[in-house]
Amino acid sequence: LTAESTTVELEVKDATGEAWLKGVVDFHEARKQERTAQQAAKEADRAAQREAKDARIAAIKAARVEQHAAKRTLAEETRAAQRAERLSQREQQREQQRSARQAEVEALKAAKEEERAANRQATDAAKQLRRAQ
Repeated sequence: LTAESTTVELEVKDATGEAWLKGVVDFHEARKQERTAQQAAKEADRAAQREAKDARIAAIKAARVEQHAAKRTLAEETRAAQRAERLSQREQQREQQRSARQAEVEALKAAKEEERAANRQATDAAKQLRRAQ
């Protein structure tokens, strides 16, 4: 072996070692990037799950608010209907009282008319009795 062949062998071994080392470094770099990508995917998945959970919670809260508003509206409508019913009953009572008063007035008028008629008859009878005497 000559010095030149030894130098070539060393250069080949050196180049092979560098290639091997570069391969190892590249392998580790690829694994690091893969782990980074997996971590990013996990974080994205967690964020998506968090957003979905927040959306569900918001939907539930909105439904509760809507339900509460519906109950309040129903209660207000019920109170309004009850108030209208009471007003209607009062108006009916007033109308009945007016009718009763009107009937009473009519009865009093009829009684007075009967009394006048009876007085006229009595007066006429008294006049006839005087004439007859």
